[in-house]
Amino acid sequence: TTTVKIWTAYDPQAQVFTPDETRQITGIDFHLCKIGNQNHDLVIDLVTTENGYPTADIQAQTSYSMKGAKTGWAGARYDVPLTVPDDRLTAFVLKTDDADHSVSLAKLGDFDKDNQRYVSSHPYVTGPRFSSVNAKSWSAHQDEALAFRVLAARYRQTEKIVPLGEFDLVDCSDLQVRAAVELPSSECSVIFEIERNNGTIYQLLPFQLLSLTEYISEKVKLRAILKGTEKLSPVLFAPVQLIAGKIHKEATYVTRAFAFGEKARLTSYIKTFLPGGATFSLEMQLDDGAFVPLKLDETEQLAEPLWTERKFISSDKTARQARLKLTLTGGPAARSMVCDFGAGIL
Repeated sequence: TTTVKIWTAYDPQAQVFTPDETRQITGIDFHLCKIGNQNHDLVIDLVTTENGYPTADIQAQTSYSMKGAKTGWAGARYDVPLTVPDDRLTAFVLKTDDADHSVSLAKLGDFDKDNQRYVSSHPYVTGPRFSSVNAKSWSAHQDEALAFRVLAARYRQTEKIVPLGEFDLVDCSDLQVRAAVELPSSECSVIFEIERNNGTIYQLLPFQLLSLTEYISEKVKLRAILKGTEKLSPVLFAPVQLIAGKIHKEATYVTRAFAFGEKARLTSYIKTFLPGGATFSLEMQLDDGAFVPLKLDETEQLAEPLWTERKFISSDKTARQARLKLTLTGGPAARSMVCDFGAGIL
């Protein structure tokens, strides 16, 4: 069951802040100074800023139940830590559908009853408090700041192995792990390991393609290795998918039909990559006849290893139209490729 709440904001409050260093924010503490209807909860958003003002771009959201709430410090926690950089302003927004819930603030020059002194310096020089009637248009109060505390994660464990299950592979030649990850710093990483029955372990980055040299049919184990620091952690989002592919041993491509002519001769150039065990052939069909192999006239070795440019020609022929058929053979151990294919009629 999914419960959807529609929040009609009464005078939402916002406060901009910047951490001293890039951190992953887990929650916001705020100070309640008046409790209204306890059936009306609070919503606490983390939002981006534009030109120093809060926006409607919500990065994280949580709620705080007001049932049994008392005046004083209260805290809201987010389900997933949000990475907040130290080079820009971020804001949190407090919203409720109650007209009487109130939070504490400090104003330059006002008297602090709790500490029995005047506020003689700006409460928070990084940024002011903002007020609004719709959480979209904001007014800045430059001499005020909300009473708040920003909580950041600190991790006791900087490396974790997460088992992701076992998978049955059948005639598999290619593997890829697809997953969304967040790396808040260069010291964080997410690496996937695929372990075979024989103990062989393949390490892959997200979306990295692993091309095997053989077909395998067996059960493999998948796990993720997350590494971070005491203050920043990588985030691995669900779902994680193991994609298994099977390369064919033969590939065929037939061109569209093109005009040929009377006593015409065809010349075709194509670049090929043919490791040991791979082959390539080029055939031509005239009108509705059979495909007939073209003669390989020249072969030029290119700068890249195993890449060659091949020139094929036909003898003088007469036909209304023609088609060409390319055929590649290979497999996991001989992955053939072609590119830069062209043909002309003389």
